[in-house]
Amino acid sequence: MRTYMIYLVKEEIATEYAGKEVLLFQLFHQLHTSNMYVRDIIQRQVDFVTHVIPSMQLHEHLKRTLHTCSYYKADEHEHNVCIPYEQAQAKLIFHDRYIEIRARGSATAETVFFEQLRKKLTTFFAFDSAQQFYGWLSPIRQKISM
Repeated sequence: MRTYMIYLVKEEIATEYAGKEVLLFQLFHQLHTSNMYVRDIIQRQVDFVTHVIPSMQLHEHLKRTLHTCSYYKADEHEHNVCIPYEQAQAKLIFHDRYIEIRARGSATAETVFFEQLRKKLTTFFAFDSAQQFYGWLSPIRQKISM
């Protein structure tokens, strides 16, 4: 099973850390793997660089855009995509400061969620600690100074 954590990074932080994504990954990874004594300090750092997840807005967006898809189901706490012919399934769960996606099978189901999140807000940063995959759901454009 693949588990992705997705944070909504503040715009100014996203711009500043474009090209330095490994630093964001290390911060978020430490939050989820450190002991409780260090976690409080790291949580304050994460709170500084991220927004609270607008879960109601995103919940409505997902329901509105995916409700006609036969492979999509939602209740008040989670969203599910199951595509049998692709042997793909994914579950999206909202938390206060991050979104969790649990997926198995092919990557098709999780991609459905990634695409919808990316269309709604542009500074989502996702990572999978087990595989050490990380990156922006939408590429962050760096300003070129001359």
